[in-house]
Amino acid sequence: MGISTTGFVLTENKDVLEILTTIEKTLIELIRKYSDGSHIFFPVIECSPRMGYFTFRFKLNNESRMLSVHFDCDSDYSKYGDSKIIWSVNWWGMAEEIILGICKVMKQYGKVFYEANDCDGEIVEVKNEFI
Repeated sequence: MGISTTGFVLTENKDVLEILTTIEKTLIELIRKYSDGSHIFFPVIECSPRMGYFTFRFKLNNESRMLSVHFDCDSDYSKYGDSKIIWSVNWWGMAEEIILGICKVMKQYGKVFYEANDCDGEIVEVKNEFI
């Protein structure tokens, strides 16, 4: 099992298209920011409707990455609240930049939390001064 960098938002708003659009726009901004301008590949979204999750495949700073977004994992991180959306990438390369970029925009939906390394159990609430 790999180590992940994770973020989650406590929210009742699970409008899939709205949330995925927000995340996609953020990933495109990150891709443009770290691109050398020669080849920009925009995220491709795959879904598993029955399982309630989506996967973004993209390339950032020459790293081929996969970001998972879960809408139906309310039992995870249950001590923080009941209704949430969780996103994660494998812990390497620009994982922190990716997750914190999404954390920043997801604050519009509710309280956001960040876990740099899901094996150490250290979870922090994302405040404006954190980002």
